[in-house]
Amino acid sequence: SSKGWMTTQLWEEYTSKTFLPAVAERRAHLPPAVSHRALFVLDGHISQKSDKFRTAMVQQEVDVIILLSHSSHLLQPLDRTCHAVFKQKLRQLGRDTHLKGRP
Repeated sequence: SSKGWMTTQLWEEYTSKTFLPAVAERRAHLPPAVSHRALFVLDGHISQKSDKFRTAMVQQEVDVIILLSHSSHLLQPLDRTCHAVFKQKLRQLGRDTHLKGRP
């Protein structure tokens, strides 16, 4: 918005024009044996709680996890501990996949 706030309308536009096309692009390069479900982890802002958004995620087979409100200060330390190993492996997988010619 003009004030920098996320609105439900902007959120729905972002998911339909940016997020879902990006998911579709990634899915196009997955082998048939691989699950095509996607995961979207959100912070629980009110703008993300619309029926249109939920319907689109169900239709596109995107699982949504909404983090508890006011919990980021508790979750962020995990980025340096247990999530750090996961992120490192995920980056390595991305590099390996890229080197094999898959986006």
